[in-house]
Amino acid sequence: MASTEMISISKEEFQALKSENLWLKHQLAELKRLIFGAKSERFITSDPDQSALFDLLEETSEKENAEQITYTSIKPLQEKKQP
Repeated sequence: MASTEMISISKEEFQALKSENLWLKHQLAELKRLIFGAKSERFITSDPDQSALFDLLEETSEKENAEQITYTSIKPLQEKKQP
């Protein structure tokens, strides 16, 4: 059985443990959000300029879609061989 001993720590140690506890709770919440959150919420960047990359991709894809090449393939019909 556990004995009830009084543990004394300084205020600095207590504040350090308290801040570490808050940081660990924050990390746990982030990991839970990554695991159980909606897919659109799994990656949220802290860099606001990173969303500009998607704008560049859309512009290049629009340029690529401007020229469409169409062709038809004529495949000769082959008779199936019966065993």
